[in-house]
Parts: sequence; structure tokens; C-alpha cells
Amino acid sequence: MSASNNFITRPVLSTVCSLLIVIVGLIAIPILPIENLPDIAPPTVKVQATYVGADAVAVEQGVTSVLEQQINGVENMDFITSNSSSDGVSSISVSFDSGTDGNINQVNVQNRVSLAEPQLPEEVRKSGVTVNKASNSILLVYNFVNEDPAKTEYSVETISGYLDKNLTDNVKRVKGVGDVTYFGNRKIAFRLWLDPEKLTANNLSATDVVNQLRSQNRLVPAGKIGGSPAPEGQEYTFTVQLQGRLTSTQEFENIILRSTEAGGLVRLKDVGRVELGGETYGIDAMDLKGTPSVGIAIYQLSGSNAI
Repeated sequence: MSASNNFITRPVLSTVCSLLIVIVGLIAIPILPIENLPDIAPPTVKVQATYVGADAVAVEQGVTSVLEQQINGVENMDFITSNSSSDGVSSISVSFDSGTDGNINQVNVQNRVSLAEPQLPEEVRKSGVTVNKASNSILLVYNFVNEDPAKTEYSVETISGYLDKNLTDNVKRVKGVGDVTYFGNRKIAFRLWLDPEKLTANNLSATDVVNQLRSQNRLVPAGKIGGSPAPEGQEYTFTVQLQGRLTSTQEFENIILRSTEAGGLVRLKDVGRVELGGETYGIDAMDLKGTPSVGIAIYQLSGSNAI
């Protein structure tokens, strides 16, 4: 007797089996990934660091090679690739064997990076080294542009600042989003332009300006007035608050660089100028009409539902 005859002669068994298949299918629907092409790329972890002001050779020798030496040989690693750009960015991609846990891979790489951090330049350690699970699957790409060039208030810097403040974190919190990458964005920053001739005339160097900027543009705890141990009868305690980081071009211009023999002061505005502009001008993005724009790519997290 064939299997089909068993189900034909036993309608109750056929009904029960059909219901089981339907129930299993309903349970599986929410957890099944829905995508046009399956994700066959191996799990990847991306390490990125920024060495501000350095060229590609300095980034390679001072950052990329140091990180690679520590990361190389991490558990379940398949291969490793790296790139050192002329704008000071070091990017390392570590690919792992298929089937390995991406979270465990990220932790293992993070531990290796922590061992390498003491050997990195001070500027790199201050800006930080990021370790994230990478995804090669771009889910969506959006482009933001000022359609009316006459409205100068909607510059690339303004659009970049608005997106970074209101969009980036919200999109990253969406379930299934792995990463958000911008193209042509310019974060708003204070830019200090120094005149070499004026620096020389005032017996100063760019390093002197950087040192004074670091010492005068920082948060410093000033303590308390009337704190313990206090004399008998002390009733109040006041916390002293000092001005923190500089927040305007005028405040940056008035940074004191040094004193003169005549008792005067050399300020930043005496050797250069300060303006509010883009953090970097190295990369530009254009729309199809050639208008400057800001592009955003949303990457899908491996194993997530694209819908």
C-alpha cells in the first residue's frame, strides 16, 4: 500500500497532518528573512580610526600596521584587508569563517584593538577606534539636496548637521539596520586658518597654537567654596562653575597664544582667522544635476528582515 492510499483511507490523519503543516508555516513566517538575494558574504568586522592631519604613509605606518599586527590571527579569522587614505582614515576589514557568531567576532577583535591602543599616536587614541560588525548589503540610499541654490541657509554643512542631529541615531535604532554611512557630508566645525608669515613674525608655530587651544578649550572642575571640612557655623556650600568649551568664533579668536616683551598679548586673531564651516572638504557628492548634496546609505544587518 502506497503512502497516498494511507492518507486517502484515513481522512482524520490527513487533516491532522495538514493542520500541523499550516501551524508550522505560520510560526516560521515571522522569522524567515525576506530578501531578493541571499546573504552569502562571510561575517565581517570593520575597524576604523582617524589620524587627523596625517597623510596615507603616516596612517599606514603609525595606525594601520599597528592594528593589523594585533588583529591578525584572531579566532576564526579567514582573511584581513586594510586601507589607509590620504585624509587620515585607517580602515581594516576582518572576514571570518561562515557560520561564526558575529557578536563573538566583534568582541574578539575589540580585545585585540585594546591591546594595540597604547602603541597608537595620541591623536588617534583621543579620537577613538571604532569596531563594528560590517554589512555589505546596502538596503536603501537617499540623497538630500538644496533644490533652490538661492537659499544659502540650506548649505551642505547645514544639511549635514541636521541629518547628523535628527536622523542618524533614529535610523540606527531601527530593527534590522546594521550601519548608516554618509557620502559628501560636512559636519559643522570651527576652522582655524593660520597665516605662516604672521606666525613667524610673532615667533610662534602651529604646534604652539594647538597646545594653547587644548589648554584653553576644555572642561575644568573648579571645586567648591565652603566645602568640608568647614568651620563651625558654615551654612552654605557653593560649587564654582567656570566657562567650559569655546562656543563662538569670537571666543576662539580671543585665545591667548603668548605675551610680548612690552606686556601685550598675542591672540589667535592676530595670526589667523576663525570661521564656522565644514569639518572636512576632502569629499564631495553631487546629484544628477551636478548640485552639491549629502547622500546616506543604510546597510542591512545580517540575518534581518529587509521588509
